[in-house]
Amino acid sequence: AMAVKNFADSPVGEQPIFAVRHKIRLSPNDLDTSFNCKRGYWISEVKGWLPTMLKIRDLEFSNQTTEDLYCEPKLFGLLMHRLLELGLENPFEKNQPPVLPLPKTFENKNTNDLLDPKLVEDVLLEEGISLSAEGFDKTRAVMMKERLIHLAKLVNQGLIGKFSLGQTYHNRTPEGLRTELPFFFKHKIDLNETYRLGFTIHGFKKLAEVTGVEVSFDGRADLVLAFRDANERGLLQVVDLKTTGCRGDFNQDNPNEGSALQVIQGDPLSKYPQTSAEEKILRKHKLQLTLYSLALEAIESDKPEPERREILPPAILIAASGRCVELTKEEFETTKRDLLLHLEWIAKLSAEPSVVEEPNSCSASDGQQCFTCNAIDSIIETEINSISDQR
Repeated sequence: AMAVKNFADSPVGEQPIFAVRHKIRLSPNDLDTSFNCKRGYWISEVKGWLPTMLKIRDLEFSNQTTEDLYCEPKLFGLLMHRLLELGLENPFEKNQPPVLPLPKTFENKNTNDLLDPKLVEDVLLEEGISLSAEGFDKTRAVMMKERLIHLAKLVNQGLIGKFSLGQTYHNRTPEGLRTELPFFFKHKIDLNETYRLGFTIHGFKKLAEVTGVEVSFDGRADLVLAFRDANERGLLQVVDLKTTGCRGDFNQDNPNEGSALQVIQGDPLSKYPQTSAEEKILRKHKLQLTLYSLALEAIESDKPEPERREILPPAILIAASGRCVELTKEEFETTKRDLLLHLEWIAKLSAEPSVVEEPNSCSASDGQQCFTCNAIDSIIETEINSISDQR
């Protein structure tokens, strides 16, 4: 951090010759990671370190575990997403007519096939997982089919399942839904007195003034639900499916002895988190969820004002329990501000990394050190000890 400060304070010479605007593209999945550990993001951008590889030497390799009987987390999530896409019923025809016009994509006639074993087999087969295989591959296919069907039952019994059948809960009557909504979202950030610096024989020099940065995202929202309330207001909500806790730590027979996300306290159809595990997963992904919601707001803003729907706070569908939990209105507004401030910080780092000081370790803010900060400190400590030994 001291080196950065000295760099920023160095003489910069002449005024910039021209003004520029930067464009950067980010993944929605990286938002919360970089927000929760700014130090890790700073290290990767400024020093080129890859946080996920920092402690590769400390990984322990063990014999086959229960989790090995299921495919890797990314593919497992993809399979569950695909099952939801093909098997979740669309309530479009159940509560006609909609209070406001809906795009044709919300009118697809999906029947309730979530629990159809043949559909589950087809979804598995799309990724090369076949029940006609032999040996370990067959064992894995059978267990994957059983697990996906069980998770589908949980979703079907939960709030999303009720909404898909056209039932009203929390003053929300479902009018339609669509899965895998593509979006492209741009956010422009203006900067003041931000210069791109270069080194010359006369010292550091201002090469250009970065007047702004355009940050763009593209991706797909897992599920978007259209509602109306008792006051005939049109509403939209983004729901993101998470399959955390659905593999090796999942206990199908006794949820209380399985993944923490399996545990349900209170009303299973309540819309707010009831356990610390539910609060944690919602908090962990809140910026990503809010980005999806802002993208939805942008789509609605292109419509004539009388046809625009209000965007509800986003939610996470927890596959391990079938629960759907959302941010409160206050949390949603706070997270919007957090997101915009975080994008501004990323923009400044992109414009001229040398003027953004290294953030403190995570432990400095909440007393808990994340994997990345622990890895960084471990490497620094090793280097310091190595230098001391050489002396």
